[in-house]
Amino acid sequence: MAHTSDHMRDRARQLRHAPTVSEQRLWNWLRNRTFAGFKFRREEPIGPYVADFYCARLKLVELQR
Repeated sequence: MAHTSDHMRDRARQLRHAPTVSEQRLWNWLRNRTFAGFKFRREEPIGPYVADFYCARLKLVELQR
């Protein structure tokens, strides 16, 4: 994975601490490998973006516009 700036990591941390209701509901379903055993990360910095949800094994990224 490409190097992520300190600014993007800080922004991702801020977003993790202030989820929307929809993000919280989805995260409750995805966390702890409860979705088919896949590990998801939330608010994952990827280059110049912050992915809302990310699964490396599936190469699945969800970005909000």
